[in-house]
Amino acid sequence: MSRASYGPNAGVEDFVGRVNELAPDDVRRVLETAEEAAVDEVRTRSEPVVRPQLSMGKRRRMRRSLVSLVALVLIAPSTPADAQTVSWTHQFGTARSDRAWDVVGVGTDVYVVGETDGHLGGPTFGGYDGFLRRYSAGGALVWTAHIGAEGTDLAFSVAADATGVYVVGQTDTDPSDEDPRDGFLAKYDTDGAQLWFQTIATRRDDLALGVVADGAGVYVVGSTIGRLSGQERIGTWDAFLVRFDQDGNQEWATQFGTPGIDFAYSNAVTPFGIAISGRTSGELEGGRRDGGEDAFAALFDTDGNQIWIRGYGTRATDFGFGVTSDASGIYVSGQTYGHFVGQEHVGDGFYSDSYVRKLSPDDGTRVWVRQFGTPRSDDSAAVAVHGDEVVVGGTVAGTFPGQTRAGKGDAYVRSFLAETGADGWAFQFGSPGQDGVLSIAVDGDVCYVVGDTHDAFAGETSSGGTDAFVTSIALETTGA
Repeated sequence: MSRASYGPNAGVEDFVGRVNELAPDDVRRVLETAEEAAVDEVRTRSEPVVRPQLSMGKRRRMRRSLVSLVALVLIAPSTPADAQTVSWTHQFGTARSDRAWDVVGVGTDVYVVGETDGHLGGPTFGGYDGFLRRYSAGGALVWTAHIGAEGTDLAFSVAADATGVYVVGQTDTDPSDEDPRDGFLAKYDTDGAQLWFQTIATRRDDLALGVVADGAGVYVVGSTIGRLSGQERIGTWDAFLVRFDQDGNQEWATQFGTPGIDFAYSNAVTPFGIAISGRTSGELEGGRRDGGEDAFAALFDTDGNQIWIRGYGTRATDFGFGVTSDASGIYVSGQTYGHFVGQEHVGDGFYSDSYVRKLSPDDGTRVWVRQFGTPRSDDSAAVAVHGDEVVVGGTVAGTFPGQTRAGKGDAYVRSFLAETGADGWAFQFGSPGQDGVLSIAVDGDVCYVVGDTHDAFAGETSSGGTDAFVTSIALETTGA
């Protein structure tokens, strides 16, 4: 999530990088060392893991590319690309750096959160500010609220219920002192007025990365280097789940993880409890450590009791970013540098693939998994349910079958049949430059996509630097 530079695929890689930037120097060195080792491991293992039958040299690389192209043909979407259409896009920002991290659609309203290094409207607080924007379902901007204090403030996730809108992120209330940065949860009314602001704080650095609401409580996930009240510190970074009431009173907190590094990136209210998706460098109960870093999924009840937790991955490095559910199971999405059992690695060399995985709500075991991508680097930042389909969204550096590449890195949404994981449709879009998708949300038959761009979408104007964007896509149920 490094906002200053881009790798082969912008988007969720930026999210991981941004988390690393927010870590103190000593922990950042641990994270960077772990990630460098993971990349080295992927480089050295990619040939035997991905295609052990290939010989060394140029002929092997040519054959690998050919196999990747054949795999892309075999997993081509089964429905026309024009089944989905862009209703509107709003690109916005300042002359500096701006990004949209999350979105939620609630009937006639759309709420977008992110970060800005400038002034988007309303009072500013200095340094990076978080922001919350309200749009109409038709794409008209209603209002903008800056979030923060004097230091660096970032808004990562948004949720809403009948009483208001909730935003989580990280705040640095006084950049002149050495106090650690805290996670926060803030509530706004539908007119953009802040109702209350609560920190999630230990004596060390804390990050609040995901928020959901179920009408009775508000659930926040994130990670900490410290120890939450009543909890024990387990590793370098621990994951956490905290519940607040609608008035901002903390009701309980649970801290979990391994002796290594654990990040809880997102959560979802499901019929089975609160589902969580993240990443771990250790070995979680319920699953062995498979590679350099693994993804994990967990399920808690609404009283904070762990129902199950399960690590999963490949022999390389894997991340779990998005999570959602329907009545039949839990779905997680993310990014892998290896290949899951029964799946092909599509990306050339050490480029990454996207994946979506269905889990049993009983114990987190795999129901099905689909790994997909192009010969270049791809990721899946978020996942949502639309009827009998699972919709994933992310960033693609190549070209999906039947699609047209718009720029250096494009946004995409893609569907799979919820019951079996069979291919549905794919829709790739973007600017002539580099675009990164950071989240999606489905509300009715509309999919909202947010992220950042280094160029300009059709009909839009670049503000300079990196702009944020929100796009509304009309979904057509295709019966895939």
